[in-house]
Amino acid sequence: MAGEMAEILKTNQERYVPCSSSAEGKKNILTRNPFHGDQLFEERARNVQMTFQDGTTCYERLEGLSTEAADWHAKVNLYSVSVFTASTIPLQPPCIGGGQRGSMEIGSKDNKLVCPDCPAW
Repeated sequence: MAGEMAEILKTNQERYVPCSSSAEGKKNILTRNPFHGDQLFEERARNVQMTFQDGTTCYERLEGLSTEAADWHAKVNLYSVSVFTASTIPLQPPCIGGGQRGSMEIGSKDNKLVCPDCPAW
């Protein structure tokens, strides 16, 4: 598994990290790019980068990629909850027909719109 992760890091650094070449033919990293994944991916990538710490240049040490753990599942769950909530809340109470929406207030307990003319809503 570590060998495959090393190949992934080498390939992505070669393709996506901007580098300059010196007169001796050594590559120097101009800027680091973030490389997102889950926690297991980030741990494996960090371990591979620690393994390559004996390199003489930043490029050989695979320092062009900054591995970061992205909480992808939490973001997807958050977006699905907000989309579900937004799609199920009615936009206005049945008694209001247009211009009176400005007189509505946000309730303190449950953040529902409160209409002064329609307390049951």
